Amino acid sequence: MLELGAMAGALGLDETKSLAASYRAVFDSEEGRRVLGDLANFCAANSTTVQASERESFVMEGRRQAFLRIAAWLKLDWRDFEDLERDLFDHE
Repeated sequence: MLELGAMAGALGLDETKSLAASYRAVFDSEEGRRVLGDLANFCAANSTTVQASERESFVMEGRRQAFLRIAAWLKLDWRDFEDLERDLFDHE
């Protein structure tokens, strides 16, 4: 999992807290969790990114890194990813 300190980079403590609060505000609702579940599925949060071609693998790894960044700001772990994907498919 990515460390928030590394992600925040040059942000100060107040800016880091504010950005984390913004991520929570976006995803802390039923709709936000459904979107997050869709992103977990689309970005291969719980599966391998290895594909038939090297290019496809790199694309999938890029997707996965984007999701992991969101997950880190929300302080999610792997068990949360499974719950998000399960909840997404339970709504369909």
